[in-house]
Amino acid sequence: LNEMSHRFKNELASVIGVISVASMRSKDMETRRILKEVVDRLHDHASICSALQMPRGSGAYDMSSYLRNLLVAISRAKLERKGVRVIYRELSPIRCSALQCWTLGLIVSELITNFLRHAPIESDGIIGVDLVEEDDRIECRVTDNGSCTLPIQEGNGLKIVRSLAGSIGGSITQRFGPRGTLSMVSFPR
Repeated sequence: LNEMSHRFKNELASVIGVISVASMRSKDMETRRILKEVVDRLHDHASICSALQMPRGSGAYDMSSYLRNLLVAISRAKLERKGVRVIYRELSPIRCSALQCWTLGLIVSELITNFLRHAPIESDGIIGVDLVEEDDRIECRVTDNGSCTLPIQEGNGLKIVRSLAGSIGGSITQRFGPRGTLSMVSFPR
């Protein structure tokens, strides 16, 4: 996984370089402006890749900080331009393994991607992420204010989310409705 992440970041950097050179060679100012926007967006998406890396080393990590950094990167790259805000609430720092941090980050990222893909919101969207520790379990609730009136069919994204939750001994439950979606991931500490 580290090698795949490294390769992906290298490929993204290569694409950014090619577009940057094309921008500098262009004599048309509008073309330069558009290509600069593309480069900026690619940098924003590269920051998601960096934020999604598994923490290195052994020991306990602050899951709250890990998620906060990831949500800032996702907001910049995917949400702000669409008028969608993320509200992140955690009670206190929650210490857990690198694998748990990384896995929960992948789950939250996929749930937000699903929201953007399937919820019919053009602006004023809100995604809430709550991280709490209850007894010997960690719970992460991801909510949105998108509407869902059609029956939900489980696609590849949700199958992957279920598999990821199961890989850390957890589960995910979801409720869909006209005023939004609630996804709750729960796993042992």
